[in-house]
Amino acid sequence: MVPVRSLVLTLLALAHLTGCGRVGFARQTPADADLGDNDAATPGDAPRCGNGVVESGEQCDGTVDCDPYCHTRDRCLQFRTSLPAECDACRCRYCATELDACVYSPDPTLSSHCGKVVQCAASAGCSSTDCYCGTDPNCDAPNGPCRTEIERAAAAARTTVPMCRTDPNCATYRSTRLADCVRRACGTQCGI
Repeated sequence: MVPVRSLVLTLLALAHLTGCGRVGFARQTPADADLGDNDAATPGDAPRCGNGVVESGEQCDGTVDCDPYCHTRDRCLQFRTSLPAECDACRCRYCATELDACVYSPDPTLSSHCGKVVQCAASAGCSSTDCYCGTDPNCDAPNGPCRTEIERAAAAARTTVPMCRTDPNCATYRSTRLADCVRRACGTQCGI
């Protein structure tokens, strides 16, 4: 089992490596969502998350237990790492939006890469910049245990690892947001 502190330090290292700050996620909805008039969809319309009507493909819409993509927050607990159960519960209570943005994004490629970065950090138990840079103190020739996952995430976003610090379409940006939230909200439960 990977110590919780190592996972958190790993994710914080990604924040340091990419230069990410403490920017949070705003409520996100699909681009075609109409949040202004809350009118119901007409037959033949595609589901519109955020209009207050549960439509085909949605589990909820506009309720407290509803995430920004119209799925119930129960799925938060389905994403498991080696974190203790009380840490996962806290993460789901306070960081569900960040987790959703990371592993349950409408973009399946981004979600897959974000989950792989988080899982790699947990299983490798790496901390600081070791996840990407490994034994290279200047990170000129990165050789860390999650280097491949981080580089693949950047490539999938059509950017570089350093550019991910400001690119919300990059999985490492989103995994860093999740780590920041867990550190702030769940430090006690996660042993940080």
